[in-house]
Amino acid sequence: MENYLAFLNSNSDFTSLKDLELEKKYKVTNFEIVETKYGPKLLVTLDNILKVILPDRFTKKFTVNQIEEMNSNPVKFTLIYIGMEKKCNGYSRHLVTFE
Repeated sequence: MENYLAFLNSNSDFTSLKDLELEKKYKVTNFEIVETKYGPKLLVTLDNILKVILPDRFTKKFTVNQIEEMNSNPVKFTLIYIGMEKKCNGYSRHLVTFE
């Protein structure tokens, strides 16, 4: 609930993955590819409220046809944010899973 209030009170149209509650299931209500200054990105809308841009590795996984198919499917996916993972090369990455 606190995340929703923080989102509603913010000036940003987007929510960062790190601001999502850990282990909470969010209903994905829309997938879309958006053009950013860093190139195309996969944007997901969660619970019809939160807009989150996923890391590049997710953008590369889906074709436009797959995204259209997921959006038209009456059975919706859930996104679960697991947290950050430290990699052996010193970098970190967001861990996300879908059900």
